[in-house]
Amino acid sequence: MNYELIQASKEYKGIIQNLMQFYIYDFSEFIDCDVEDDGLFRPYPYLEDYWVEVDHRFPYVIKQEDNYIGFVLVRCIESEEQKYCSIAEFFIMKKYRKEGIARR
Repeated sequence: MNYELIQASKEYKGIIQNLMQFYIYDFSEFIDCDVEDDGLFRPYPYLEDYWVEVDHRFPYVIKQEDNYIGFVLVRCIESEEQKYCSIAEFFIMKKYRKEGIARR
């Protein structure tokens, strides 16, 4: 089980946008969302911010061999009391789940 976590430069944005459709589809079971008139889910509203707020947001793609299998969007939050980073969004395609990738 070889996989690679790649910090996503702007050239990966389209890949994450496409994978985001599967991510939203998975969540459509739990949240109220439907596809738009073009047959796609509404775009993730904060995705562009990951290439604008480069000191606070970090996008990653996950590859296994030559296949894109998921993504991670990390957001750093700073308040007067603390600074921390959290995983804003995380997705692994179903085919690759239960291989321990998320745990690693």
